[in-house]
Amino acid sequence: MAFINNYQPEDYSVGNYFDVPDGIHDIKVVEAKVKQSNTGKQMIEITYQCKSCPTVPYYEYYVEGDYFNKNITRFFDAMSIRLGDFNFQAWIGHAGKGMFAHRDETYTDKMGAVKTINKCYLKTLMIPDSNQPAPQQNRPQQQYPQNNGYGNGGWQ
Repeated sequence: MAFINNYQPEDYSVGNYFDVPDGIHDIKVVEAKVKQSNTGKQMIEITYQCKSCPTVPYYEYYVEGDYFNKNITRFFDAMSIRLGDFNFQAWIGHAGKGMFAHRDETYTDKMGAVKTINKCYLKTLMIPDSNQPAPQQNRPQQQYPQNNGYGNGGWQ
């Protein structure tokens, strides 16, 4: 019984799912890569670390054709990344704020049972300067410093 011999104590008080209270939380980019969605579309998967839940990452997907230009422009503005800069390595460490909320999601499990869970999700990314005009696809590219005014607050 190898599984018994391989037993290692594990902290059961820490959940393995992302959950934070509803509201605005500090986040930063820890990874970004191109993937393919279940429907075959190209997408960018961005992995965030949230200061309020640092042990479990949060994943956000920007899918081709699904308001991609609008959503990625908001991402660039919220994370103070130069518009159109798709150098994913340069995104790592950029920090911002995101508004999280809970909603019920229904799914079918592996056994065919329909279940509903209350899941935390990123409702919107917050733009640092709320006096800025709404993003437009044809506006000139801007240079942003890596620290967008939110900073990383000294957290890793």
